[in-house]
Amino acid sequence: WDYVFRRLYLTVCPDLTTAEFQPAQVLDDVSRTGGMIHAMDLAMAPGGALLLLYRRQQTTAPMRKLVFPSVPDKVTLEWRELGATGAALRQATLPDPEPGQELTWGRLVALPGGGHHLLATSTGTAAGQRIQRNWLLRLTPDLGEFQPLATDPVLDQFYVANVRGGNTPTATTEAIGTGSFQGLLH
Repeated sequence: WDYVFRRLYLTVCPDLTTAEFQPAQVLDDVSRTGGMIHAMDLAMAPGGALLLLYRRQQTTAPMRKLVFPSVPDKVTLEWRELGATGAALRQATLPDPEPGQELTWGRLVALPGGGHHLLATSTGTAAGQRIQRNWLLRLTPDLGEFQPLATDPVLDQFYVANVRGGNTPTATTEAIGTGSFQGLLH
């Protein structure tokens, strides 16, 4: 049993020692179609902008079958860059890295001198077999292109050494997570 989140909220507090949190604003909402939202990662960009990564599923297979047959059961990773007040500066649905592959997991990795990469997992099928891959994407204004990573095993869910955890931005990153379909920690 698990609670399903259908709305993604944001609240901002410029200084916890002297200010109150601002009223929460809804950034995304899939409640009308019985979908799910999963907050994946947050990072601070140079200049104080907030980078937000979340997983969005417009509806679920059971809800689609029973109530929303015309709504696709598609998972997307959504990326937003928000200003200090929460105002949207940029946002995008991240494109699937290749045909037949759907992004299902991701984490932000801070780079020295500013900027971020997205380390991601995609899942799909080919010739009736489930296939997963890991990818790297430099988050640029045009989003660039996904670069496939030769990880063995593929990490389907993972965490990275990040700035929030006390790590200095670096071009080297460490990831710990579960391996492809086995539930093994690598």
